[in-house]
Amino acid sequence: TVSGLFGEEEKRLADYIATLAGAALENAEGFSKLRDLNAMLEERVADRTKELRLANAQLEQLTLTDPLTKLLNRRGLENALTHEIQKKRGSPLEILALLVDLDDFKRINDQLGYSSGDVAIKETAEQIKESCRAMDHAARVGGDEFLILFPETRVAEGMKIARRLCARIAKKNIAGPAGSFKISASLGLVRPTSPAPTMDELLA
Repeated sequence: TVSGLFGEEEKRLADYIATLAGAALENAEGFSKLRDLNAMLEERVADRTKELRLANAQLEQLTLTDPLTKLLNRRGLENALTHEIQKKRGSPLEILALLVDLDDFKRINDQLGYSSGDVAIKETAEQIKESCRAMDHAARVGGDEFLILFPETRVAEGMKIARRLCARIAKKNIAGPAGSFKISASLGLVRPTSPAPTMDELLA
């Protein structure tokens, strides 16, 4: 009958609509899962990128730092000197360099042992850190030699810091199995005349 035909058509249409609705729901759920998975992957990539940047920064820091004293090494100080020169490009370079050389360091190693020599180096580095200002750059440039850059510093002020540092170092004694040894240091302060001095020129 006509009504029966309409009933069958309506049923088939309803089934088709239900099938479409189910497929749409499955697609929506699939899209939602895909969106969640993509967000999770993006978060993981961001975390790994952050970890990689941190590792690279730590590696870079290691290449610029003396492992025993945690001061700059020669390369790190060269970078600091280059930075100071670039800051003053077109203007006179106002900077002082202070060389600190431990006296009779070989005797410390010979009489007390190399471990005591390392203690003397670390003690000196601590006195340098405590004597320097935030803007200064201190480095270990040799076995028992240190070099400090004092930016924007007058000679009188540099001399004051040098004397204070010398007195601090002289208060320290290094003890070992064979006795003790009083630390002392020789210091040299210079103002470079070149507008772009090198590390070798400062040390000379």
